[in-house]
Amino acid sequence: MHGGIAQEIQYVMDFGASPNQALMAGTCHAAKVCGLEESIGTLEPGKFGDIIGVKGNPLEDIAALKRVKTVISRARIKYQDEG
Repeated sequence: MHGGIAQEIQYVMDFGASPNQALMAGTCHAAKVCGLEESIGTLEPGKFGDIIGVKGNPLEDIAALKRVKTVISRARIKYQDEG
């Protein structure tokens, strides 16, 4: 389901992954498993790079992924929390 990745990353950590490992599982490793690593999964020239900005550092507090402040998709700001 769209929008559930933050919870899924938390589940990965619940099974013992570090925050960095969990973030990679939800991004570059997930793209590779789906056979899409040539177009998504990392921020590189020529790839589709959707980005979220969060309040806090997810490497220190993974719950920061649930505090989305900005969403950038296809080079356009799709959401920006003004608060």
